[in-house]
Amino acid sequence: MQTMHAYLITGKNITDRKQKFQSLVREQNIKEIHELITDSKHTIEQIRNLKHKLSFSPQDPEAGRAVYLEEAQLLTPEAANAFLKSLEEPSGQTLFVLTTPNREQVLDTIRSRCQEINLGNAIPEFQETAGIKLKTIIKLTPAQRLDYLNKIGDRQEALVFCTELIAGARLFLLKQPSRAHAELAEKIETTRLDIENNVNVKLALGDLFLNLP
Repeated sequence: MQTMHAYLITGKNITDRKQKFQSLVREQNIKEIHELITDSKHTIEQIRNLKHKLSFSPQDPEAGRAVYLEEAQLLTPEAANAFLKSLEEPSGQTLFVLTTPNREQVLDTIRSRCQEINLGNAIPEFQETAGIKLKTIIKLTPAQRLDYLNKIGDRQEALVFCTELIAGARLFLLKQPSRAHAELAEKIETTRLDIENNVNVKLALGDLFLNLP
């Protein structure tokens, strides 16, 4: 059997994304399905439990199995890191399918390992929320920005945070094109890349916060 891939289904609504997943498993005649669905957060415990299940051979080795992770943006930083390892080293003949309304809500490291299926008409709520967050941070005093910075935990959380701010900056640019907004988006993107390249998280974010408008 050909090695299966990972897909990231984006856009439209949650029902359409689920239907696309169901279409994929029907096409490949997959019967064994492991679903991760939550109303709050996907936790590290859930991912560990999934990895334990995947450590066993598929019920039908010829047909393989599928993992459906609904609303991938709800992965906690620890869960995202653990799930990333499963994508990098799949156990057996496994098809991974993740869904999200907006691709920018998912870490680049996860997106880069998935083939994206964009259903169109992505829901804009995330970008609007990100814009509000960025606007709020810009209005903070230097001392308040420092307090905000201290609440950000590890590298994965910082990457998610930067991804949100980038979405907010792009919304600014969309609503009011200007050199200042373009430079703001570029500045945040540079910070995200620095953090990805193992620059000290607090130093990178501290420099960003000091240089925000």
